[in-house]
Amino acid sequence: MDKVSEFQKQQIMDIYEALKKYVSEMDIENEDAYYRIRAVIERKKLVLPETIFNAILQFMDNVVEEYVFEAEYPAFTEEEAEYENGVMNIKTDAAFNKLMSQFLERLQELDEKIDHFAVNELKAYLLG
Repeated sequence: MDKVSEFQKQQIMDIYEALKKYVSEMDIENEDAYYRIRAVIERKKLVLPETIFNAILQFMDNVVEEYVFEAEYPAFTEEEAEYENGVMNIKTDAAFNKLMSQFLERLQELDEKIDHFAVNELKAYLLG
């Protein structure tokens, strides 16, 4: 494991906080928000040890990216919703609640994955 300076620890925390903010602001399906976080990470390439930088990028590629580009929507009947010109039109409160429930579950799931990654991959560097 690479030894990290206090400055590098702060850079790691900045990335973790950016990921947590991404979830708390409910931006998980927003490509622009995703690319802003990628840019934050890329700017830290020169100051982070390669192993940490690569682990963070791999987490972004293998976990976070899925939430952005492979958004899942519940199956709706024609009475609940319809797709028109690539836009989903929700027709009932029940359908809206179903959509929001699934979205909130995905938010919680990603939030837990971020915390799991932080504990398993980043914590040792922050405490070392």
